[in-house]
Amino acid sequence: MPPLRVTRKTPMHIILIADDSGSMQEDQAFEHANRGIREWLLELQLQSKAQKDHFWTSVIVFGSRVRIEGEALRLHDIDPEFAPIQGRSGSTDMAAALACAREILDRNPPKATDCPPWIFLYTDGQADDEHKALREAKALKETNLACGPPIIVTIGFRDARADFLQQVATRPEYYLPCPDSDQLANMIPEVGTLVVKGTIDEAKQKLKEKSSQAPPPRSPPPHRAEPDDNGFV
Repeated sequence: MPPLRVTRKTPMHIILIADDSGSMQEDQAFEHANRGIREWLLELQLQSKAQKDHFWTSVIVFGSRVRIEGEALRLHDIDPEFAPIQGRSGSTDMAAALACAREILDRNPPKATDCPPWIFLYTDGQADDEHKALREAKALKETNLACGPPIIVTIGFRDARADFLQQVATRPEYYLPCPDSDQLANMIPEVGTLVVKGTIDEAKQKLKEKSSQAPPPRSPPPHRAEPDDNGFV
């Protein structure tokens, strides 16, 4: 059997799960995220210009609530100025977002000949309920699809916990740390287009390489205690 790659006969459903919680307002992170999403979609569109039926795309945005910005859309039907992130959505209900991804796959089941769906999730903070989020991630990874289970890739920056996102991902090496929100704008299109550039196995290998080479997130500066009235720290 030849190596699996995305073609018109073996299309792929790509799902982006995007953090839109209130913390995305800090350092204008929402603007960097929107730029990264637009560049990712544009790059996918350019690289598959003559292959309009190769990809189906869904975008889930989450904060305190989850909203679907697009479901199973043809890649070339998405507005190139798409900017779903505002950073005004309160907390971080990741569990609901992961459950939403599973529901989208249930409504739009891939065929046995399709490539397994790839799901890209980024966040800058901790999930409201980590235990519930891990349960939903497990259920999503175990979704019974004719083409095989979906692949979950996670990207974390700022306050995101690496050990948690490694568990959310299909494999620990499918988690990518991001130094800051500015670099997120580069990482989203860089990672999100791996599936276009070769076979699925090659994309997985490149993902592992990027994970091992990625710099750790920047740590906040240490807190400096102020002296009291007596001059003691």
